[in-house]
Amino acid sequence: MSEYNVKDESIVSMVIACFNKEKYIGELIESILNQSYKKLQIIFVDDGSTDRTSKIIDSYENKIVSEGMLFEFIKQKNTGVAVAVSNGLAKICGDYVCMPDADDVLESNYVKEMIMCLENHPSADWCVCDSNRTRWTKNIAEYTDDIHYTTYFKCLLERYILMCNQGMVWQLMIRADYLRKTKVRECLSILGWSTTHEAPVWIPLINGQGKGIYFPKRLYFFRDSFGSLSNPGDAEKVLRYSRMYREAIISSLKFCAIEDQRLMLLAYFREYMEILVHAPVLKEYVSIMLSDKLQRSGFINRHLEADRLINEGDTPCYHFCVWLWRTFIPQFNRCSLVSRKNDIVAYGVLGKRAARMLPIINASSWKPTKFWDMNGADIFVQRPDFSELKEGDTVLCFPINDEIVNTVKKQIPKGVSLIYGIELSMLAESLQYLDFPIINDRGLVSLFTED
Repeated sequence: MSEYNVKDESIVSMVIACFNKEKYIGELIESILNQSYKKLQIIFVDDGSTDRTSKIIDSYENKIVSEGMLFEFIKQKNTGVAVAVSNGLAKICGDYVCMPDADDVLESNYVKEMIMCLENHPSADWCVCDSNRTRWTKNIAEYTDDIHYTTYFKCLLERYILMCNQGMVWQLMIRADYLRKTKVRECLSILGWSTTHEAPVWIPLINGQGKGIYFPKRLYFFRDSFGSLSNPGDAEKVLRYSRMYREAIISSLKFCAIEDQRLMLLAYFREYMEILVHAPVLKEYVSIMLSDKLQRSGFINRHLEADRLINEGDTPCYHFCVWLWRTFIPQFNRCSLVSRKNDIVAYGVLGKRAARMLPIINASSWKPTKFWDMNGADIFVQRPDFSELKEGDTVLCFPINDEIVNTVKKQIPKGVSLIYGIELSMLAESLQYLDFPIINDRGLVSLFTED
């Protein structure tokens, strides 16, 4: 291990657990070497790799040290990522801690932006960013430099468990003192062999009731590798991973002495949601398991409605989310149930997505007054004319292509609301099953709003 003297500059400890990542680990290390902030302690933990991962890390030691960074390499037998991260955290000497995945890439200002966020806001204990593919929460309208404080820990725990906030650990920068105070390392250790370390980091972090900051900047490049937790590949793996997540959540809640039966029940709902997201073909299995769990929990009459919502339609996870909101999570209803404002314009109405959603929206009070499409050429479907939009209008953008969405964003005038992506899907679902749209104060459709 290398050493240097630090006077007033903060050190960031970076813990990287890895197992058989020879294909990607070099790319991650190169992105670390390219960081604009260099006061780093890099702690690699090889969890018993059987490929060239260890040799590749060793080959970078001199280069890392030459950049003025601390280098430490722990080699252990294969005991799972939770134990690997715990062992890495035992070696930290920095003021701040982050834990990137071994197969991803960091934007060059990843460390600098996060540490500046915390140093500019000394009352905050942790901060969280976005990646190229995921957002920590969908409630913030745009990617901006604005920051958003979050302190309500009970609501945040529920949001984490039900995937309303993304739970990736690589999004986080944590003050080392707060990490020790909340006993994150100890919580990781109790899991023993596990293929997830997210719950034992996030749950103690939130339960400590410290202040967090979310700033919606893309600072991390997430690789959705086939066979990974985010892309399991087959139904058997989906079932195993989903069960593992549920067990990790419950173990972490118990470690934090959170004896809340409602949160325990939500952990089971998280398991079912994971299955529906990654393997909708298993929705009959989810119905059986959900029915049994609800009846055991005393919700005798709820399972029939849940069963219907899961087994009807092509998007069972959306149906299930709406049902969860309606049945078990009333305190998330901090949004305004609003009626339509001025004109509603449907954009991209000749596509397949619009064909699925428009019949539902047309049958509601949110029926669009104008229908636009670039291929429109008659009195019913016209070509877009953004100059017709006025303050208070709403545009429903059906295409999900990033280029098209960004073009629409640039052309709509100030004061016009834009609903697109998953928010538009949830609008259609809420209109179908709840008879009203769920809109928060920013004009976004959301099942779960910010505090």
